[in-house]
Amino acid sequence: MKKALSLFLSLITVFLIFTASVPVAFAAEYSGACGSNVFWTLDTYSGELVISGSGNMNSYSADSMPSWSTYQNYIKSVTVSDGVTSVGDYAFYNITGYKYQKLTTVNLSEGVEVIGDYAFRGCKALTTVIGTGVEQIGEYAFRSCEKLSALNLVSVVSVGSGAFSYCSGITYLPIPASVTTIGPSAFKGCSGITSLVLPPTVTSLGNQAFAECTGLTYVEFSASEITSAVYGAFEGSGDDGGMNVVFGSNVTVVPESLFENCTNLNQVTIGSGVKTIGNKAFYASGVTAVSIPQSTASISAYAFAMCNALEGFTVDSSNSYFSQGSNGELMNKGKTILYRYPSGIGETSYTVPTTVRTINSGAFYGDITLTQVDCVNATSVNAYAFAMCNALEGVSIPVASSVKAYAFADCNSLSSVSAPKATSVAEYSFFGCDSISSLSGFTALTTIGKYAFSDCQGIKTLTLPSTVTSVGEYAFYNCDNVTSVTFPSSVKTISKGAFSDCDDLTGVTLSGGITTIGDYAFLNCPALLSVRIPSSVTSIGDYAFGYKHSGSSYAAISGFKIYCYSGSAGYTYAYNNRSKLSYEIVTDSAEGEIVSPEAPDTPVEAPATGLDFIGFVVSFIQKILVFISNIFTVNSPLGN
Repeated sequence: MKKALSLFLSLITVFLIFTASVPVAFAAEYSGACGSNVFWTLDTYSGELVISGSGNMNSYSADSMPSWSTYQNYIKSVTVSDGVTSVGDYAFYNITGYKYQKLTTVNLSEGVEVIGDYAFRGCKALTTVIGTGVEQIGEYAFRSCEKLSALNLVSVVSVGSGAFSYCSGITYLPIPASVTTIGPSAFKGCSGITSLVLPPTVTSLGNQAFAECTGLTYVEFSASEITSAVYGAFEGSGDDGGMNVVFGSNVTVVPESLFENCTNLNQVTIGSGVKTIGNKAFYASGVTAVSIPQSTASISAYAFAMCNALEGFTVDSSNSYFSQGSNGELMNKGKTILYRYPSGIGETSYTVPTTVRTINSGAFYGDITLTQVDCVNATSVNAYAFAMCNALEGVSIPVASSVKAYAFADCNSLSSVSAPKATSVAEYSFFGCDSISSLSGFTALTTIGKYAFSDCQGIKTLTLPSTVTSVGEYAFYNCDNVTSVTFPSSVKTISKGAFSDCDDLTGVTLSGGITTIGDYAFLNCPALLSVRIPSSVTSIGDYAFGYKHSGSSYAAISGFKIYCYSGSAGYTYAYNNRSKLSYEIVTDSAEGEIVSPEAPDTPVEAPATGLDFIGFVVSFIQKILVFISNIFTVNSPLGN
C-alpha cells in the first residue's frame, strides 16, 4: 500500500514538473530574411513578430507568401522597427479567412512610408493600426478587416483602391489634411462610419470611394478641386434615420453621380460658391428640398432625376439663370423652360404652366405619382422628359411639333397620348409603353423614328395615321401582340426590321404608295403566312418577308406565300427566293391598288407598261411560258 502511494505521488510530481515546463519547452524564436537588409523574428510565446533592418521589405503574392506565414497561428502583433520603410505586398494576406486569426495590433515606426497592396487583407481579428509616418496605402491593403476600429495614419497622402473596403468596425474616420487621393472603393461598405469631412486637400476621389457607407449621418464636402466625373462616390450611403450633406463655400462644382442612389439622403446644403451641379449628382436620392444659390449657373438635366421625395426647389432671387415655379418647379429665369418637376408633392395630375415652351430633358424622369400631364403650350418635349414615369396614363401635348428620343420610354401605364401637331416621334420615344394600343392621337405624324414603338405589347390592331410617310428601323420591333398592320397610301418607306419579331402578326395590308421595304422588315413573324406586294414597290431588302432567324442562320417560314405583280420588285424578291417561298402573279382592276391579301381566282400577268429593261425581259419570258402552258394545258410554271 505504501509502495503504491509512493508511486502515485511520484507520478504526480513528474506531471507537475512537466506541465510547469510546457511554456518554456514550447516557446521558441523563429527568424529569417524579408528584404535585402530586412529581417524578421517571431517570439511564439508573446506572439510578437518584429521586423527590423533598413530599406524596403520584400513584396509577395498570393502564391508566394513570406516565410513567417508558416507560423501565422502564433502571431498576435506586428512591430515594424525604425529603418524599415515599407510593408510589402501580400505580407499578411488572408483571403481564405483562416490565417492570422490572432493578429490584433500593428505598430509601424515613423519611418514606414508605404503599406503595400493586399498587405493585411482579410485579417479579421485586427483592431488597431498605428503608423504616423505612412504616406501611401496600397490597393485592398486592409479590405475586410472587419474589427479594425482604431486608425492613426496622420501623414497619409494616397489611399489605394479598396484599401479599407468593408472594414465595418471603423466608426471614426478623420481624414488628415495631407490626403490628396482617395482611390475607387477605398472605404466602400464601411458601415460603421457616421460622420465624414472631406478636406480641401483631396483632389482625386475614385468611383464609389464611400459607397454603401450605410451609417453615415453627416458629410461635409469641401474638396473643391474635384471637378471631373466621379461615378457614385457615395452611392447607396446614408443612415436609415437620414443623412445631411453640406457643401463648403469653396466648392464650385458638385461632381456627377456624387450622391447617386443615396435614398437616405434627405438634407442638402448647396454652398454659396457652387456654379455647376453635375449629371446625376443627386439622382434617385431621398433629398426633400433643394436651395439653389445665386452662384449656380448650370444644373444637369438629370441632377435630380428620380428624386421622388423632392418637394420643391427654392432659388435665390438674385440668381441670373434659374427661378422657382408656383409648385416648387425648377425653371429658367423667364419660366419658358421646365427643368424639373418636384415629384415629392405627390399630385396625380399636373398642368404645365402656360409660360413653358420647352419640357426639358429629364423634367419628369422617373416620377411615380403623376397619372395625367397637360403640356398646354409646350412646343418641344425633349429627350427622356417623361421616361420611366410608371404611373403616367395620359399626356396631352397639343402644340408640340415633335417628340424627342426616349421622351416616354418605359412608361408602362401610358395608354392615351394626344399630340395632334406632332409630325415626328424620335428613336425610342415610346419604347416599352405596354399600354399604348393605337396611334390615334397622332393626326399629323409623318415620321416614325427607329425603335419608336418597339416592345409596345398593348398594340393589337395597328392602322398607321394617314399622314405617315416613313416607318423607321425597328419602329415596331418585338410588338408581340400585334395581329394586323394596315399601311395608308402616304407611306413610302418601311425601314429595316420595322416589324421584325412580331410573333402574333397574321395580316399585313401594304398600300400602293410604298416604294421601299428594308432588310428584315417582317423577319421572325412566324404567324404571317402571306403578303401581297404592290407594284409601286421598287426595292425589297434581304429576308424582308417569309423568314425566321436563329443564331446566324435564316430559315423559311413553312407555307409562306407571296402575291406579286409580274416584273415588279415583289416578283424579283419572290423569284430569287423561289427555292424556299411560293408565290403567285396577280393583277387588280386598278394598277397599284391592293384590296385584299388573297390572290384572284385566275391570276394573270400584270401589264408591262412602265417596266424598266430588265422588267421588260422578265415580262416577255413570262408571256412565252404562259403561251406554252396554254398549249399543253398544264399549270403555270410560276405557281410554285
